[in-house]
Amino acid sequence: MSIDSPECPRCGSRDRVVQVGEQVTIREKLKVKGRKSGATGRPYFEAKAEDSFTRDLAAESEIVRHVNREDDTYMENIRLYDGTCITSTSCLSDH
Repeated sequence: MSIDSPECPRCGSRDRVVQVGEQVTIREKLKVKGRKSGATGRPYFEAKAEDSFTRDLAAESEIVRHVNREDDTYMENIRLYDGTCITSTSCLSDH
């Protein structure tokens, strides 16, 4: 039966059934920022944990990132859902 056919060749019905599907992906994200009491400007500590799609690797992943401006450190850990871990640590002053 083609879409232009006026009726079903088996039963003669003119009704059409159309199915539409959608996919929804839910991701979680947690962000924390640390500021000292009364301080203004950039926080001295930031942390972020989130589920994400990593385009460079074309894979779903879990990313954990810590930035500590007091200690001049940066750490990022990417865990792919196949179990592969990629960890990067450095000094913020090198960025």
